[in-house]
Amino acid sequence: MKVSTGQTINEVVASLDPQNNNPIVPTTFTSSVYYNGVELSGASVIFTILDTSKGLYNAAWTTGDQYGDYQMYAKNDNTNVVYISDVFETIPGGGLTTVYVGI
Repeated sequence: MKVSTGQTINEVVASLDPQNNNPIVPTTFTSSVYYNGVELSGASVIFTILDTSKGLYNAAWTTGDQYGDYQMYAKNDNTNVVYISDVFETIPGGGLTTVYVGI
């Protein structure tokens, strides 16, 4: 997806037991943002709970100020399940103000 630099990306991530799909709440995530395949130092992903009954979290992160490809990685520390976002390409002049990606 093509977006602007400094773009906020909001992704819905589920925290579920991999054996029976029951929600696992609360949980913590280990996360990183990658720029052109290299981990971006200083970038952060903020997780907030959306729905405890479904184990849904919002993962909010921001693309950097350089043109190129950005991607978010998150590992659920309780289940070891890994979530990897789509690739977001920053381009001159372009994109929405906020991007929401749902399940």
